[in-house]
Amino acid sequence: MPQEPGPRSRQSVPVSTRNPDALDVVVVDDDPRWREYTADPFVRRGDRVRCVADGLEALSMCIADPPDVVLTDVNMPRMDGWQLLRMIRARPNLGGVPVVFLTTLDGDEERLKGYQLGVDAYMPKPFHPDELLLRVHRVVRRRRQAAESDTAGTLRGDLENVSAASLLSFLAVERKTGILVVVGERVARVFLREGRALRVELEGDGGAVPSREALLDILGWKTGQFEFTLERVGGADEIRAAISALLLEHARQADEGGR
Repeated sequence: MPQEPGPRSRQSVPVSTRNPDALDVVVVDDDPRWREYTADPFVRRGDRVRCVADGLEALSMCIADPPDVVLTDVNMPRMDGWQLLRMIRARPNLGGVPVVFLTTLDGDEERLKGYQLGVDAYMPKPFHPDELLLRVHRVVRRRRQAAESDTAGTLRGDLENVSAASLLSFLAVERKTGILVVVGERVARVFLREGRALRVELEGDGGAVPSREALLDILGWKTGQFEFTLERVGGADEIRAAISALLLEHARQADEGGR
């Protein structure tokens, strides 16, 4: 467990000329202790760190000088994290800036809302500084790779933050059509049409695992990353069941397995 944040608050630290890979990081939190704690590993690494107390200040700062990444609390005065995220995604010059929520939110519904609005990752408080560094650099790298290709209409995140069951339920309710790629215990592609899962492809299995069985297995994955892309999907319905029915079947199997 990390130590409690210290009492001081750092507002801005210049980029170190000795670190060619330095990032420009904006930290947003109304608690000065958490601002200091969040900024510290990036400062020690030689990154430029700018700290503010709420979303309104952060938005003004980002408009004037776009950063490489924004790390923000959710519950703040004047402008909270949700509003800040919306405003960042609505501006062409900021739309591609990665945003990471530093929060105690633990409900799948709220986390899916964040992913739908365009948040790149969640980092639950309290967190370890080294884990934060790794997560942020992974997010920045993923965003930069996405910027090199056309990824409009994508929904991406981590299974550690949103369960596979909640993710598929969301896609079903929204009647989404596209391909869900899940990189977990294996690499899986789930093909959906109007919110209904048609088939599943598991990398390397050559079609040996039936789609229904593969989807039920994916529902049990606890770690990994997902990315859903809006695409036209054709082909036959190999699963022949609504996602709601599959969720019930998975829950029944899990219950029987726990006895």
